[in-house]
Amino acid sequence: RSTFESLLARGFPAVGLDRSFRLHAMHAEFLENHVYREDGVGFHSELDHTLPPGRGLRGHVAAALAPEYPVVVVEHTEAASLKQNDVELEIVAPILRAAVDRLGLDGRDGVGVVVPHRAQRAALQRRFPELAEGGAIDTVERFQGGERDLIVVSATASDPEFVLAEASFLLNPNRLNVAFSRPRKKLVVVGSTTIFRLMPPDLQTFEDALLWKRLRYEFSAEVLWEGVIAGADVRVSGRRAEPRGT
Repeated sequence: RSTFESLLARGFPAVGLDRSFRLHAMHAEFLENHVYREDGVGFHSELDHTLPPGRGLRGHVAAALAPEYPVVVVEHTEAASLKQNDVELEIVAPILRAAVDRLGLDGRDGVGVVVPHRAQRAALQRRFPELAEGGAIDTVERFQGGERDLIVVSATASDPEFVLAEASFLLNPNRLNVAFSRPRKKLVVVGSTTIFRLMPPDLQTFEDALLWKRLRYEFSAEVLWEGVIAGADVRVSGRRAEPRGT
């Protein structure tokens, strides 16, 4: 158990904070429906801040950073990676470069990358030392409590047997909730088909995997880009935010 779960089990009183002063309203709605609803919190946000438009962006980068889509899912077909994923590096790297060079986001407050393993963190830090210096690339545990305008989550693991073996770590809903709730304006989640469509043999692991499945389902309404990157088929999808008051 986490410290929080241990305190609850011992009867310590808890007050649920029902309003987010960080997340976009669409993003908060997803977390309420699939994370907080069972706690009866009524989690919501009244914010509709988005990233500025990026001029001259193309391909999957333009799709991933489109400001009218607060949450974007980038799904790829590579299925052999463990703690480092070179395909996801090739997907994420131009997104980060555009965020820095075209959108003017820095590593201390503007953009952050959340990964599960230190190997993926190290590979990204080597490519983006300026972001690493600002503490922008780190694991879920070290990112807890942090926030940025743009958060990119790299799921990394894609080998089916490895994902199943590490399911209690990789698919843990509490860890995923931390990763998914860091952005103020935009969340980009990059993961393999293995992660999004995994069918675990036991009930507990299946329930843990549901947050990935629901994320993919809810934000696949519109395909924004399809193509091949580093030999893998890649699809970028999202759901357009409706103007407030509609």
